[in-house]
Amino acid sequence: MTPAQALALVEGGSLELYQEIEVETVEAAPVSGLLADISGRHLWLSGHDHEETHHARPWRTRLSAVTAMHRVVERRWPWEPRLTQVWPAPAPQA
Repeated sequence: MTPAQALALVEGGSLELYQEIEVETVEAAPVSGLLADISGRHLWLSGHDHEETHHARPWRTRLSAVTAMHRVVERRWPWEPRLTQVWPAPAPQA
């Protein structure tokens, strides 16, 4: 992910600060938390959860290490999907 792509997600309304998201990186298992900040080089999550262990201190990763980003959505039923892909944009279904 580039800084321009991250900024476009925020400006386009796909992401908001303090929204719960899940981030996949080249370095580790997916990490979920509240989007705290997106800088020119890093993405920050607060109150993040990594491998089902909650952490109070902020977590950051390089934007260039992000391979996918999902919005965590509230489910009404257990069988509904928990995540909505934000980046890269999901392929259109025919």
